Parts: sequence; structure tokens; C-alpha cells
Amino acid sequence: MHAAYLEVTPPVATTHKTLAFPEWVDNGDLSVTSVAHSVSVTD
Repeated sequence: MHAAYLEVTPPVATTHKTLAFPEWVDNGDLSVTSVAHSVSVTD
């Protein structure tokens, strides 16, 4: 399996951001942790 990008959807969002990798991620596990200074959630 190969990966060239990661799709990230912020909390309470209906759209996502696509982040391209500078190199292919091949035959391995990709572990990511999302970090935000603060998250404002309103209705």
C-alpha cells in the first residue's frame, strides 16, 4: 500500500484539508497525532 496524502477534517467541519507528503509512505504504519492550541466549537 502506498500513501501520497492525508485528508484532515477539523472538529465540527464539513470539509477537509488535503496534506501532501513530500515522499511516498510505503508498506508501513503511519501514526499521526493532531494538535491544536484551542478548538472553538459553536452551533
